[in-house]
Amino acid sequence: MSFFFLIFVVLMPATTAAFAYTYSLSMMWGLLVGVGIALVPAVLSLLPGRATITQGMDWVTKVFLIVVSVAIAQNATTMMLTEVSIQPARILPLLVAVIALYIFYMLVARIHLMDKVASVPECLTSLLSGPPLILTLAMSVIISSCILVVMYYFHLSDPKMAIVTVKFLERGIIPPITVVLFFWGLLMLVNKAWTLWLESRHHQEQKHHVRSILLQTYHQAVPRHSRDQTEPYLDMLWKKSAEFYVIPRYINWAIPILGFIGTVLGISLAAEGIQSIISSSQGLGQLSNELGEAIAPLGIAFDTTLIALSLSVVLVLLQTALQRWEDSILVEYENLIRNGQMPGE
Repeated sequence: MSFFFLIFVVLMPATTAAFAYTYSLSMMWGLLVGVGIALVPAVLSLLPGRATITQGMDWVTKVFLIVVSVAIAQNATTMMLTEVSIQPARILPLLVAVIALYIFYMLVARIHLMDKVASVPECLTSLLSGPPLILTLAMSVIISSCILVVMYYFHLSDPKMAIVTVKFLERGIIPPITVVLFFWGLLMLVNKAWTLWLESRHHQEQKHHVRSILLQTYHQAVPRHSRDQTEPYLDMLWKKSAEFYVIPRYINWAIPILGFIGTVLGISLAAEGIQSIISSSQGLGQLSNELGEAIAPLGIAFDTTLIALSLSVVLVLLQTALQRWEDSILVEYENLIRNGQMPGE
C-alpha cells in the first residue's frame, strides 16, 4: 500500500497545481496545498481509532473531488454569464489530472475491498453496485463543466462552431443538465464495465469467469457442507447486480423527459410572443423584428429535444450492452455454483 500512497502524494499536488494553473493562481501555493492534502491520510492513521492510510486516501479523494466539482461548476457558470473566456490549454491539465485522480480512487477502492474483511452484502455491493453515486456525480459535473467551457471558448473564437455550441450554451439550463446526467450515467457504466473486464480477463483453462472476491463471498455466505443456503446467496447476487441499474435507468428516463420539458417551455414562450404580436395594433410590416424575437424560443424547443434524445440513444445502447454482458457472466457463475464446479473446491 506504500506504493499507492506514494502515487497519491505525487498525484494530489499535481491536481491542485493544475487547478491553480487553470484559474491563474500561484502554482507554488497549489503544490504546497496539494502536499498538505496528500499527507492527511498519513496523519489520520496516527490518530486514535487508527484509520488506515487506504481509508484516509478514500475520504480525502472523495471530499477533494466534490469540492473541485463545485468550484469548477461555479467558475464555468460565472465565465459564461460574464462572457469571460478561458483557453482550453489552461483547462486541459486540470481535466487530465482529475480523471487520473478518479481512476486512482477506483483502484484504491478495489484494493481496499480485497484487503479488508467485509460481510457478504458489503462485498457484493462494492463489486456489483457500481461506484459511489455522489463521487461519480461530482466527476460528471467536472467533465461537463470543462467541456462546456471549451465549447464556449471555440464559440467565441470560431464563428463556424456556433452551429453546434449555440445548441448547448444558449438554450437555457436544460442542455447543460442533460450533459451532466449523460456523463453521470456514462461514468457509472464505464466503471461497471471495467469491473466486469477485471472479472472476465482472468479467463482460466476451466473457463471460469469468476475471480477471488465472488468466490470468497460465496464461501463466506455458504459454508462447506451447507449448500442449502445457495439459493439465498444467488438471490442476493442478482439483487445486488440489479440495484446498480436503478440510477442509470432513471437517468435514461430523465434525459428525454428534460428534452420534452424544454420543448414545452420553448413552444409556450413562442406562443406568448406570437399572441402579443397578434393583439398588437401595429401592422405586420412593422412587426418583423418582434416576430423574429417571438419565434426565437422555438430554438429552445427543438434543440433541447435534439440534444436530449441523441444523448439518451447513446446511453441506452451502452447500458443494454453492458447489462447483457453482466448477465452472461452471472449466469455462467450461477451454473458453476449449481453444478458444484466452483474453482478451488
